Amino acid sequence: MGGAAGHMRHPYDLDRVSDGPGLIQIFEDLKSYAMTSAQDINVKIDGVNVSFKLVGNEFAVDRGSTKEIDVSGVTLARLPERFGEGHGMIPAITNLLTILNEALPSIQQEINALGLSSNPHYFLNTEYVLGTTNATSYNNNFIAIHGVNAFYAKYKNPTKAMLAKNPGMEPIMLRPGLPPAGSSKSTEVQYNPAVMQSLIQKLKPYASQHGFDVYGPVPTKIKQGVNINYSVALSTPFEVNITDEYSDMYGQFEHLQGQPISSWLSEIDEKPARYNAPTYDRSYRTTDGKRINPYHKNTYLRILEKAEPVDSFIVADESGDDVRQVINGAVMLHATRLLGNAFLAGLTSDIGDMVSDEANHEGVVIRDDQFSPYPFKITGEFIVTGMYGVIAQKMQQNESIIRKMVRQKIRRTLLESIRRY
Repeated sequence: MGGAAGHMRHPYDLDRVSDGPGLIQIFEDLKSYAMTSAQDINVKIDGVNVSFKLVGNEFAVDRGSTKEIDVSGVTLARLPERFGEGHGMIPAITNLLTILNEALPSIQQEINALGLSSNPHYFLNTEYVLGTTNATSYNNNFIAIHGVNAFYAKYKNPTKAMLAKNPGMEPIMLRPGLPPAGSSKSTEVQYNPAVMQSLIQKLKPYASQHGFDVYGPVPTKIKQGVNINYSVALSTPFEVNITDEYSDMYGQFEHLQGQPISSWLSEIDEKPARYNAPTYDRSYRTTDGKRINPYHKNTYLRILEKAEPVDSFIVADESGDDVRQVINGAVMLHATRLLGNAFLAGLTSDIGDMVSDEANHEGVVIRDDQFSPYPFKITGEFIVTGMYGVIAQKMQQNESIIRKMVRQKIRRTLLESIRRY
């Protein structure tokens, strides 16, 4: 989930996961939770995230920036001004704004009850899907409303021109109504699910006229005859490519090479970085002078492919910790991917299985304070495949053959193991 909703946490981002064994434990707890509360786990839709708020008597888009046009609201008339002529977002947002504006007289009661009329910083957190909008292929066009979010209050520094006219002018507060939260974009707010369901049902006929369906949060359920089993994931061997010089100097990985991922996790006594929205609290040095967080996906794939030693692109300092910490991040990311696949394979929904030969969905979202005060996601294989969606392909056009073969092999192995249990 991106856009105004911001980054949604992975299990390793949660405060309760402080080390490698803690990552395994949260997945064990999630398995127990799914057996009794699968209906409280929602499908995570892979589409284009768009946020809508009410501005006067019409809906508008807000991308969460401090630009005047976002704070005021991007109405239909202002779309070219916000995105520029020919921008790919314009057709999607035009469709959605048209549907919402046509439906507004019928849904005004629900909009009021959800708080959008009286709170200008509230918005509908929405996913837009037009067939294959991103990495996942869907059979229909639809709008998925995840819920209601609220922007945090933000401050914008006055311009030089403002300061010239008003010396000593304080930063300008934007989006008042919630406490300031640094660079965080928004937070979910509680709402009455029955009201949201009423909104969904009333929107459906208007959306249908434009070739769309409308979904609210889609609950999951346990698949018949399937047990969530992590044995294959935890027994998956893992190894890294490091130079002999590094091994001779630090000797940190020789006993782990080729051992199950569970063994690697058992030796992570502190995770390499904690998520402190909107960034991680630690970063590590690369040999080209940059700094990366230890869960950097391209670095993870680079480590996984083993084409080059990790210490050839990550700086080894006096203690070797930068290399070790980046490898620990890759281990936690890889384990999250494998355990996530196994967890998702046990779930289905009214709009399809979470894991199948076609990989129909991005994953699931869990909202429960026993795990975290923030919603978090289990995406499994989408950790990798999501990098190669339609949107991501604007930056990188093709998934390598090797990565595609690895992905398909993991999915086949996973499905075969599920059928055995």
